This record gives sequence, structure tokens and C-alpha cells, in this order.
Amino acid sequence: MLAAVVAATAALVLSLTGSAHADDIDELERQLDAKWAALETTVEQYNKTSGELKKTKAEVEAATKRVKPLQDQVDVAAARIGQISAAAYKGGSASTANALLGGGSPTIMLDQLTLLDAISGSERKQIDELNKLKAPLEAERKKIQGLLDSQQKMESELSAKKVSITRDMEQLQNQRTAAYKDRASRNGQRIDYVPPFIGGPPGKAVAFAMAQLGKPYVWASAGPNSFDCSGLTLAAWAQGGVSFGHYTGWQRDASQRITRSELKAGDLVFYGGDRHVSLYIGDGKVIHAPQPGDVVKIAQLDIGGETPTAYARPRYKIS
Repeated sequence: MLAAVVAATAALVLSLTGSAHADDIDELERQLDAKWAALETTVEQYNKTSGELKKTKAEVEAATKRVKPLQDQVDVAAARIGQISAAAYKGGSASTANALLGGGSPTIMLDQLTLLDAISGSERKQIDELNKLKAPLEAERKKIQGLLDSQQKMESELSAKKVSITRDMEQLQNQRTAAYKDRASRNGQRIDYVPPFIGGPPGKAVAFAMAQLGKPYVWASAGPNSFDCSGLTLAAWAQGGVSFGHYTGWQRDASQRITRSELKAGDLVFYGGDRHVSLYIGDGKVIHAPQPGDVVKIAQLDIGGETPTAYARPRYKIS
């Protein structure tokens, strides 16, 4: 499983060198989209492995607990054999000589040694029986421990892969920011904020809207060369697979209502009821087509100090 993830991400390793120009934006977006997909796969695999790791750790602990009582009995029996062996040693030739010299009977001493050997044999039999009971439990514990070791290794590798992909994305983000600012400059604009790349339909909507910066406001227009407010959000979300009517009220009603605190890039922001709509791009900023004589531009969420009257999230499909 990990090999497949690594192979997939390795195929996405792209050159990150050189300066970024406006013409590079589409390619940078494509690279970021591919990296984003690889990152999502890696993160989900990491989450799955971490969850399995917790379960396996619990299983190892449970298996160890099942083995421990039997192992304790084996240890006690082995200790008794050790004591018996020590007693037998003390009853060996030196003690025999002492017994004979002291008038002791060799027959009595032999009987004692025979008894000690019988006790020792009984203990060994008990150990054999305990080991037979313990063997399958110990095998199970070792099997689970092997799985645990494998999962821990995979978790470590996935964590390293996540760091590597994230680092690549940061470099691409920097090039992307430079490219957007370059393109705006060519259009006679200056932009100080470029939204970070996000994947999926919202990312496509934001990327499209960013590409329209500087295009003129024209009433009832939805592109490609000019836009009004709802025409811009209509065209942007068409890139994300969502079909809207060319009217602010329809777009609000077709979307899921959210609160200001829930805003994410790609969400719609409404002003004065049905009067105006913008596209949220993050960090308290929106893109909108303001009014006749103006152009598509980035503005603060509270445009001109006006507090929005509604916030909504388009209902898009997650592929």
C-alpha cells in the first residue's frame, strides 16, 4: 500500500526552479493540484495507519497480559527446579562422604536424591505443560508485535512523505504568488494578496476568479471578457461543476447558508440582500465585479465598510 503511494507521489516530482511569469500560472496550478492530491492520499493513509496502530498496540498489550500468568508460573517452576538442583548438588559426593564418615546410611541418602529427582521431574513436566499452553499465545503475541513494528515503520515513512510534499507545495505557492502579481502588473494592477492554493471545486472557482482580475464590469455579462457581480460568481463556480442562475438571489437560495465564522475560500458573500455578491478568497478578502466603470478586483470582506447580509457555500460534488 505504501509502495503505491510512494510511486504515485514520486511520479509527481516536478522542477521547482526558475522564475515564475504570468504564463506559468496554469502550469503551477496544475502542479499544485497534483501535489494536493498526493498530499491528501498520504495524509489519509497516515490517518488510517495511525488508527490501526492504536488498535494494534492495544492488541499487543492484551496478548501480553494473556501470556504473563503462564510465564509467571513457568518462572516459579523453573526457580523451584533451580532450588532442587542446588539441594541435589549439596547431597552429592561430598555429602555422601560426610554421611558415611558421620555414620549416615548411603541407602537413606540415595532415597533422598531419588525423591529430589522425582520432584524435579514433576516440576519439569509442569513447565512442559505450561509451555504447551503458552506457545500459541506467545505465537499470537509475536505476530501482533510484527504487525505493530510494520505499522510504526509505515507511519514514520508517511510522515516523512507528508513533510516532503508540503515543502514542495510551499515552493510552488511562492512561485504562484509571484506569477499572479506579475500578471496583475501586466494588466496595470497591483495586488498585495494572493490566496493560497486549495484543491477541489472551491479551488477551481477561486483560480478562475483570480484570472479575471482587471476585466471590466459590464451589466448582465458573465464573461469571458467582462462581468457583472453575479456573472463573475456564476462563471467561477461553473469551473467547479456548479450551475447557477445569473441572479444573486438564485445563487444564494441554491447554496447552503453558513455563518461568517465558517467562511472558506470559494464561498459566496452577499450584500444588501440581493444587491451584490462576491467570492470569498480567504484572509478576510473577496473578489468581485463592483460597478460600471470599475474592474474585477480584490477587496476586504466588508466592502467599503459594508457588512454582508448573508454567506453561503455552493453545493458542489466531491470527486
